[in-house]
Amino acid sequence: MWQFFADYPWFTLFIVIAAGSLFGMVRFGPVKLGTAAGLLVMAMVLGRLRRTGPLVWVLPTRANLTLRQIGLLVFLACVGLSSGYAFRRDAFSLFGLKLLTVLLAGAVLSYACMFLVARLLGQSRPRTMGLLAGYVGNPAVTAYANRRVSDSRVNTGYATLFALAILVKIVCIQLIVGL
Repeated sequence: MWQFFADYPWFTLFIVIAAGSLFGMVRFGPVKLGTAAGLLVMAMVLGRLRRTGPLVWVLPTRANLTLRQIGLLVFLACVGLSSGYAFRRDAFSLFGLKLLTVLLAGAVLSYACMFLVARLLGQSRPRTMGLLAGYVGNPAVTAYANRRVSDSRVNTGYATLFALAILVKIVCIQLIVGL
C-alpha cells in the first residue's frame, strides 16, 4: 500500500491538502484553526512520518524543495496583492506613522528579549537566527540566514518555533475577535 503513495506523490499531496482542510474546520472550544493552520498541522505530521515512519518515500526531496519554493512565491504574491493598496493608503498617514513606530519598538524589544533568552539558554548563533526567523514566521528571513551561515541549525531553530508561533497567533486573533 505504501508503494502506491511512493509512486504517486501528487496524489499524496492532495490527500494531505484535503485532510488538512478538514482538520482546519474542526472546532476546539471557541477556537477553529482554519484551512491554513490545518494544512500546516497535516504537513508537520507528514514531515514527521516521512522521516521516521512508513511514508519515508512519499515525497522525494527535490519535489519537497520545489513545492516549498512555489508555495512561498504564491504566498508572498497573494499577500502583496491583497495588502498593497491598504499599505500605500495607511502607512504614510499620521496614524500609520505612529502605529509603525509602536510596532517597530515592540519588534525590537521582543527580538532583544528573545536573543537574550536564547543566549542565556546556551543556543548557538545559527539556531538563534533560526529562532528569530521562526518567531515571526518569515521564510525570507530564514533564507537570508541560510545564505549567511551554512548550518542546519538555522532550519532547526526556525522549525522549532515557527509552528508554535503560528498556532499561538491564530488562537490569539480568534480570542481578540471574540472579545
